Amino acid sequence: KKNPSKNIMDVAAKKIWINLSKIIKKERTLFITGPGKNGKDGKKVYEIAKKNNFNVKLLDLSKKKTISDIEQSGKQFQDLLNCSSCIIDAIFGIGINRNVKGIYKKVILRVNSSNKFIISIDLPSGINADSGMIKGKAINSKLTLCMGFYKPAHFLMPSKKNCGDLKLIDIGLNSLKVKPNIRIISPQIIKRFLPSNPIDIHKHKKGNVLVFAGLMSGASRLVALASRKIGAGLSTINIPEKYFRQYSGVEPGTIVDFKKNLQISKYSVFVIGPGLGLSFKKKNILKKLKNKIPAIIDADAISIFEKKASMLIDILKERKNSILTPHHGEFNKLFSFKAKNKILLSIKASQKTNSIIIYKGNDTVIACPNGNVWINNNAKNNLATAGTGDILAGIIAGLIAQKVDLEIASVLAVWIHGELSQNNNNVIAEDFINEIPKVLETIKNN
Repeated sequence: KKNPSKNIMDVAAKKIWINLSKIIKKERTLFITGPGKNGKDGKKVYEIAKKNNFNVKLLDLSKKKTISDIEQSGKQFQDLLNCSSCIIDAIFGIGINRNVKGIYKKVILRVNSSNKFIISIDLPSGINADSGMIKGKAINSKLTLCMGFYKPAHFLMPSKKNCGDLKLIDIGLNSLKVKPNIRIISPQIIKRFLPSNPIDIHKHKKGNVLVFAGLMSGASRLVALASRKIGAGLSTINIPEKYFRQYSGVEPGTIVDFKKNLQISKYSVFVIGPGLGLSFKKKNILKKLKNKIPAIIDADAISIFEKKASMLIDILKERKNSILTPHHGEFNKLFSFKAKNKILLSIKASQKTNSIIIYKGNDTVIACPNGNVWINNNAKNNLATAGTGDILAGIIAGLIAQKVDLEIASVLAVWIHGELSQNNNNVIAEDFINEIPKVLETIKNN
C-alpha cells in the first residue's frame, strides 16, 4: 500500500464514490450488497451517497435467505427494481469459487432482466476472477469499476461479455511483482516496438517470407500478401507442382516456387499450415521443421497431428523458435490439458512445446516460454470470417522478416489484427488486408 496508515476499504469507498457520483448523479439508484468484502465496499459507498443526499436505496443480501425474506422485511424487491434507474452490483467480489445458488441466483436473474443501467464494483457478481468462468449465473454489467488493478476476467471470455465498459480506479495499491507476468497489449507498446526502416532500405533487407502450401490456394495467398502488406520485402509460396493450376491467379508480387528441396536458410521465416490440406503427410511437415529458421505453425499443420501430437511437440521442443497460432478447436487437438483457465492452458502449452502460443479468440492470449503472458483486448466480432487467421499468420511472419523479436512480433501482430476490426466496413478477409497500411500509418502518426 502507498498509505499503510489509512484503511484501504475507506480509501476504496471514497475513490469509488468520486467516480460513481459523476455517473449516477441524481438518478434513483439501488445498491445491492452481499456478505464479503465487496459487499462491505458497496455499503460504505452507499453511506457516502446517502450523506450527500443522493437518491439511493440499499438491499443487503448478507442476512437474507430467500426472496420472501426480502419482501417480508418491508423491502419489496421488484418495487425497488422498478423504481430504480441504476443498480450498483456489490454482491460478490473476486473470491468466488462456487456456483451462485439460492437467493443470489434469483436476485441476479431479476437484475439482469430489469433493463436498468448496471454498474459492478470490481467484477460483475458470479465471475471467477482468474479464469473468467461464469459460476452458474453472473450479473450483466454496462460498466465495471475495476479496483486497483485489472483482473484476467475483465478480458477473458466468457466473462468479458458481462463486464461492459471498464474503468480502472487507483486505490493506492503498489504494483505487485507476481508470476506469471500478465500484461494487456496497449497502443503505447505497439508504438514503441513497431519497426521503422531507413530511407535507403531495399527489399532483401526487409526479409523474405516462405509459405509452405498445398491444395487450397486462398489461405496461403492471404498469408503471403499480408506479410508484404505489413512490410516484408518478399513473399514466396512453395507448392507441389501438381497444384500449379490452383495458383495461376496468385498476386503479381508473390513468388510461386515448385522446388522440392528448397534452401530454407535463405528465407527469414516460414509459415506452414494455411492451405496445406489435411492429406499432407506428417513426415513432410516434420522434415520442414528440422531447421533453425523461425516458424509459424497454424491450421492444418496443427490439426494433422491430432492423434500423433507427441510427434510435433517433440520437434518443437528442440526448435525453440516456433510460434503456434491455434484457435480453440485446434488447441484441443494438440493438447489434452483439463484446466478451463485460458491463461493457464496457454502457459502449459508454451512450456510443453518450448514455443510461443497464440491462443486465438476475441480474448487472444499470448504465452511465451520466458513466462511472459499477453492478453489482447481490441478485437471485434467482424474478425469471425474465413481467412482472418491466415492474415494474422502473415502479419506475424512479415514482422519477423523485418528482424522483429518473435515475442514482440506476436504482440504487434495480434494487436494490429484486432485494430483492423475497428473499422465496421471490414467484413471479409480482403477488406482486412487492404486496411493494413492505413492501420500502420495511424500508429506511426499517433
